[in-house]
Amino acid sequence: MTLDPQIIGYIGIIVMLILMFLRVPVAFAMATVGFVGFYLINGLIPSLNIMQSTFYGVLRSESFVAVPLFILMGYFAYHSGIVTNLFKTAMKWVGHAPGGIVQATILGGAGFGATSG
Repeated sequence: MTLDPQIIGYIGIIVMLILMFLRVPVAFAMATVGFVGFYLINGLIPSLNIMQSTFYGVLRSESFVAVPLFILMGYFAYHSGIVTNLFKTAMKWVGHAPGGIVQATILGGAGFGATSG
């Protein structure tokens, strides 16, 4: 018995929602449902090939090279105290105004963005 691809899609959406309600991370739920759905429609070898090329293509992207460096820079900024100093300075500038905490947060984020590039 073969299922219509539309029925497989409906079942996949339901299974994905069930997995999310079971607190499975969204990425794993979507990857699992996508792999099983593609397997049911096209077979095992094409689904393994698409998983291999998708994961390799995502991980070799040049845009992901900067992510570890931004995380490292965030740790340096936190432990050096620059983030706290920026927020305190912004609170002194605009903290007295209505909505001062929000404005101070925006100014602190802008200051951190200016210093971190």
